[in-house]
Amino acid sequence: MSDNGVVENIKTTQDTPEDEKEAHVQDLLSKKGHISEDADSGLGWIIVFASFVNHVMFFGINLSFGVIYVVLLDYFDTKRGDTAWIGSIPTGILGIVAPVTGILTDKYGCRTVTMSGSVIASSGFVISSFAPNIDILYISYGVLVGIGLGLMYLPSKVIVNQYMKKRRSLANGICSSGGGVGTMAFAAMFQTLNAAYGFRGMFLISGAVVLNAAVCGALYRPKKQGHRKTPPLLDGASELQIKDKVCCKISPIQGYTHLLHNIQYCMFIFGNALATIGIFVPFAHLPRRARDLQVPEHQVAWLLPMIGFASVAGRLFFGWIGDFSCVNIKVLWAWSNILCGICVIVCPFLTSFPLLMGFAAIFGPLSGVWTGLKTVALVDVVGLENLGKALGLMMFAQGFSGFISSPLAGWLYDVTGTYAASFYTAGALFICGGIMVLSQMKLRNVCKQRGSDGVDVKFTVVSVVDP
Repeated sequence: MSDNGVVENIKTTQDTPEDEKEAHVQDLLSKKGHISEDADSGLGWIIVFASFVNHVMFFGINLSFGVIYVVLLDYFDTKRGDTAWIGSIPTGILGIVAPVTGILTDKYGCRTVTMSGSVIASSGFVISSFAPNIDILYISYGVLVGIGLGLMYLPSKVIVNQYMKKRRSLANGICSSGGGVGTMAFAAMFQTLNAAYGFRGMFLISGAVVLNAAVCGALYRPKKQGHRKTPPLLDGASELQIKDKVCCKISPIQGYTHLLHNIQYCMFIFGNALATIGIFVPFAHLPRRARDLQVPEHQVAWLLPMIGFASVAGRLFFGWIGDFSCVNIKVLWAWSNILCGICVIVCPFLTSFPLLMGFAAIFGPLSGVWTGLKTVALVDVVGLENLGKALGLMMFAQGFSGFISSPLAGWLYDVTGTYAASFYTAGALFICGGIMVLSQMKLRNVCKQRGSDGVDVKFTVVSVVDP
């Protein structure tokens, strides 16, 4: 393509109303296969169900580590901070591989990447069943399971947002409610399997269960590209819409670079990273804190499932609410951060099983909003067409937060002899994350009033290919 040809095909839409610009982008996306006229169709809801099951696997494993944590502490008799790394490494790893997963998803599709991740995660569980010490578990459970979950999670988010449009918030709420179901199911499954077969049998059978995610990944049918004739000058090219202009083709690395120049996006992922440190502390350490309070073991087993059950209700209800035009998704998501933080700060003052169950019943729906609407809020910031890369970068930052979350709480316990400092720190970071997102929105409004173009930059990458 000649330089003159590129210049001739640069389109300026400064005077075009917002609805016409959006229609232009949606048309281009439909031709690529990101959005089709049959959005929200029966096939779309089948994919929502498949994504729901994979969310059960992903969050069930991540958020039920508190059960595995107690089992490993008793079996290996190691320090709490050292043992907590086993559950934090997968969170860090899946964040580290997230940008690569975004590129692989764009190149090979959601189906191939998800199925590959399922096989890798299953292998990690099987190898963990033969681990003689926690050092091996750092590799088998931490690294392999982390890589596998990272390859499973991001495509399961992207595919749903590609197929769903009118009911996108509800669809994301249904998918993410799998996290609540997974927390209930996997917490109970881990305890049952450990009681019957020991921790080695628990890991071995869990590997077989996780392999079922490959079946769900097989349902992620790639979108068909539309057939339309394009001017010869645009054949094989891509269009990059930066606010009001459409430019030439860019590489994946350039796409990531452009996203990092979006100040709104950077503030959003930084706020999310702070909140991520807080979200894992109750899931990882609440069961152990209950045991320190002399709560009977059979009652401790109900705490994480209660959070999971309440989380499902929150994700479904607020997912339904989020589809109303009068609801600002980012505001709702930001306040869920703040309220989660307040709940976590109050937790150390709760010293009985009924009070801890009350905490679980309140924290569950709020954490469900935090998890369920995060992707929808991100779409509002960067656009659907950039979701894969934007989600990959966000998970990269989120991975570092999850990597240090549980060990930080365990280290604070080892230093202070109580979980109070751990929960106070987690709650404060949660609140800071919510304030950061609200500040990002305020900054956007101020810059709009001043007519600044340097902050509110949304990059829309649309591939237009003549089949």
